[in-house]
Amino acid sequence: VRLTTRLLHDWPMLAIVLSLLFCLLAASMIDAEHYIIPRSLSYLPAVIGVVLHTAFGNVGGPLDVSVGPTGLAWATGGLVGWLLALGLLRVEVLRQSFSAGMPDLEKDGGEAWPPGLIRREILWEVAFLALPIGLGLAAAWYTINIDGDVFSRLAEIRPVASAGGAILGGLVGAGVIWVIRVAGSIGFGREAMGLGDVDLMFGVGCCIGAGPASIAVFPAAMVGLVFALIRLIRGGGREMPFGPSLATAALLLLIFWNPLADWLFPGLLGLGIVLGDLAPYVGL
Repeated sequence: VRLTTRLLHDWPMLAIVLSLLFCLLAASMIDAEHYIIPRSLSYLPAVIGVVLHTAFGNVGGPLDVSVGPTGLAWATGGLVGWLLALGLLRVEVLRQSFSAGMPDLEKDGGEAWPPGLIRREILWEVAFLALPIGLGLAAAWYTINIDGDVFSRLAEIRPVASAGGAILGGLVGAGVIWVIRVAGSIGFGREAMGLGDVDLMFGVGCCIGAGPASIAVFPAAMVGLVFALIRLIRGGGREMPFGPSLATAALLLLIFWNPLADWLFPGLLGLGIVLGDLAPYVGL
């Protein structure tokens, strides 16, 4: 009876989890075989996550992603910046990177692109990212230093706090992977991770929130190392899809996030002390 009551009460969160799991499984299988992640498998859980969190999310309840004033400011500024960047891309003020075609993968027998050309193409992604990051930071700065009343009042509205948390989770999840892609591509002169991984983590973040999404790359790297060793033993090539590693990490965080967050808490307090005045900008 108790289980039935919980299911009737928490079915929206269960729907988010199940939709995310099904999409992660499908995305991993496709990425492992074809080195591509269909966008529909990333944005379907994103839409489900935002809608159900907004409509049914409970502060302190299962899968709670609600945020306070600063998080809501980041989500609002980041979303506006992302939409503005898409608009500039549409009117061709910004240009899509690799518009002439993505670099060929090693497995396809393609010749390596000149590192300088890859670095120049990636700069378009830097310009795109500057808008959501810049506007998100500006909104957070305004809330912390000038006037926090607007976002404080909005954060007290449960659907707004939950919607903001889901959107922030998507932006953080995608943003972390995108920044690593950009930094790796500039540093090594070859494409580091694909934009499909960025899309995948946007969907994951909208479902599980900014906290788990922000550190997913670390367990994903460890899982990827295991996959790479298995691939090396079997005589595979150097290039391998990162999507299955991200999906596995998302599943692990979904299961173990609460004890992991408790374990990380003392370290986060120390990090807040080290950051000083910058700590409120990252929610510490």
